[in-house]
Amino acid sequence: MYTSLQPGGNPGGEDGATYPSEPLGDANGNGEPDLIDFALGNDLGLSHVFPAFSRGEDDPGREDSLVLTVPISLAADGVEVEFQFSTDLVEWQDGTAHLELVSTKPLGDQRVLCSWRVKPPLRNQPQLYMRLRVIGR
Repeated sequence: MYTSLQPGGNPGGEDGATYPSEPLGDANGNGEPDLIDFALGNDLGLSHVFPAFSRGEDDPGREDSLVLTVPISLAADGVEVEFQFSTDLVEWQDGTAHLELVSTKPLGDQRVLCSWRVKPPLRNQPQLYMRLRVIGR
């Protein structure tokens, strides 16, 4: 069961954003594939919000933490967002086991800003790389 995203929308059915016709294209010219923009909500004509790392300021009481903050579009039906981490840009590992959800903050524009704490021992690496993977279903 789906919740309608728009007043007078389609309760009980899907009413999400339109899946990009060219997922690997860059219709808005921001340098990101349209599928990434779709999943992050950066295709809604709103100000762009991109994934970012921060140290502690998004994690009250844990100033030593490493926090990954990512916008997620509530209107993006048919996609799955995954995170992968590497310490050497050669070997990549699934990020699920290394992340702990800290907060979700509705942005009031069909997006939610999700913040995850990167858990030790990955958090303590001298260098850490992340890549975002969006899978169309």
